[in-house]
Amino acid sequence: MDFFKDAVCYDPVNYYLLLEKKDLLTLKSKLTQEQAKQFEEKLKGIHKSYREEKLSVIYKKHPLPGMDKKDYVSLATYYWPNPNTEDGLPYISKDGEANPLGKEYDKDKLRELAFITYYQSLLYYLTDNPAYYSALKDNVQYFLLDEETGMNPNLEHAQMILGKNLGRGIGIIDFTANFTYPLRLIKLLYDMGYIEEEFYQRLAEWVRALGLWMESSAHGLEEKYARNNHGIFYDLGLACIYDYLNEPQRLAPLVYQMIEYRLSEQIQPDGSMPVENNRTKSKNYSLMAVKGIYDFNTIVKEYGFDLYQIRNWYYRSVDFDLKEALQFIFLRLVQKKIPWNFKQIIPFDEATLLPLIIESKKQLFSIDDDIITQFHMVCDLLTLFL
Repeated sequence: MDFFKDAVCYDPVNYYLLLEKKDLLTLKSKLTQEQAKQFEEKLKGIHKSYREEKLSVIYKKHPLPGMDKKDYVSLATYYWPNPNTEDGLPYISKDGEANPLGKEYDKDKLRELAFITYYQSLLYYLTDNPAYYSALKDNVQYFLLDEETGMNPNLEHAQMILGKNLGRGIGIIDFTANFTYPLRLIKLLYDMGYIEEEFYQRLAEWVRALGLWMESSAHGLEEKYARNNHGIFYDLGLACIYDYLNEPQRLAPLVYQMIEYRLSEQIQPDGSMPVENNRTKSKNYSLMAVKGIYDFNTIVKEYGFDLYQIRNWYYRSVDFDLKEALQFIFLRLVQKKIPWNFKQIIPFDEATLLPLIIESKKQLFSIDDDIITQFHMVCDLLTLFL
């Protein structure tokens, strides 16, 4: 497949690895020159200039009257024109069926920027080629930081439902399930001396403003109390922002939220997550939810927390076991020892299981070689983590 094109448009969040410093060091130490060339060839689609193609939020095909042109706008993914009204308004829900009109708004621009920046950062580190850094820096500056073309640090108009509202808290996941991953990678590279101070601090100002908006806006508070993958990625997004800003003291309240509002309520004793299992794309959303949790744990573990080890919390014992949630999906979607008895209305790309396989190997058990050879994310290189 055309990995760049298909992953960006298909199911990007489940392709990402939220890396640790030791992962980067391991990958670079094992990498051969031939593998590096293969990696670059596989990712040739990331050579894209947002500046040259004028990919900015200010160029809107459907501007909203009275709205700041620098505000991000996206359409509710699963809402379609109403067949019972003359003007098609208000839009109605078709869960799991993405409205192609959404491509005429800003979501794909942001999603693509995240994907490009993530892999340009990775290639910059692996190859020591400064051209990758120059490219990612220019794209981020143009789309997020530039005074004229940069996106305002809010998501007020994300995932709007035409005819009903001009944005929803749900839309915050447009950012948290995408740009969280390159932001984390930029932080790691900065700590290792690969990212210059001026660029890092300019991006820090932007993400600080976004974090403040997430914490204090009506949309942000709505997403904070979401009892599904949205709440999980709200916590992950803020954890990544606090980590980037070097403000670890702000992580403890997020750990409390993750335990009280996500894990304790969403994970059943058998490891199932009913809210996600009952979606029309149950494989994608179940995988996404558990991925958000263990990616969150990757960050907070560096500051003394570990969700895999919690059995007694605050005033009571907890019933969830994060390892059970991993195993629930692993047994059904990777080993296929148990049927997946939930709805899945679109094809499921099994390559998206590789991050889960890597996490399962870390936390659960050894992985058979035949399973490793079946699953490839970008190319064979990332199986080096196994």
